[in-house]
Amino acid sequence: MEETILSVLSQKGNFYIDYIIADGGSKDQSVEIIKKYDQILKKNQFPIKCMGIEFRWWSKKDNGTVDALNKGFKEAKGDILAYIASDDFYEPNVFDIVLKRFQEDSSIVLVHGDCYFYYSKDKKDLKYSTETSFVDLLKIKNVIFSPSTFFIKKILDKVGFIDESFEYAADLDLWLKISKIGKTSYVPHVLSNFRVWENSKSTLLSDKFLMRERKRLLKRYGGQKN
Repeated sequence: MEETILSVLSQKGNFYIDYIIADGGSKDQSVEIIKKYDQILKKNQFPIKCMGIEFRWWSKKDNGTVDALNKGFKEAKGDILAYIASDDFYEPNVFDIVLKRFQEDSSIVLVHGDCYFYYSKDKKDLKYSTETSFVDLLKIKNVIFSPSTFFIKKILDKVGFIDESFEYAADLDLWLKISKIGKTSYVPHVLSNFRVWENSKSTLLSDKFLMRERKRLLKRYGGQKN
């Protein structure tokens, strides 16, 4: 978690960061780490490289990851939203890269980039994305990596928040909803780092994701059923 927090707080550029950590009542050292940086920021002991940081957090039981994300999105003050898990972390200067892309074209509602997948401390693979359309996503021809994805808050007024009925494909459902009505843009940069744990939910239940929730998405958006 500490690496995640530092990767957000260390972003450099002409923007403000509204950083919300939604902890589901962790029993490990997560809350102590969060409190540590809360105090450091309050005492102005962190070398802030952007225009300012608002740091907010809570630790309380929720109804899962999607519930926590939706609560965070509803509280967020920024114009551009993103989310990242406590095991993952951003590359330096990615907020500036993403902001500039949004500023280059005001019709863009979602920006995404590449991602490193970490399988161990010393083993990682670079995963590329490309320009992706709604049709591409529906056919699963290309993917959008969640920690390397940023979207404007206003688009949620049109598509709604993340569908909490999905357990494993909630992010893909959100990207489909957004790309169906808005313009997306790929930036050829590694924006984040994703840790692949051997016993992670996505690893252990990949078949469940592909067989059950993908079929639901295809049915919902009119894709092929096979």
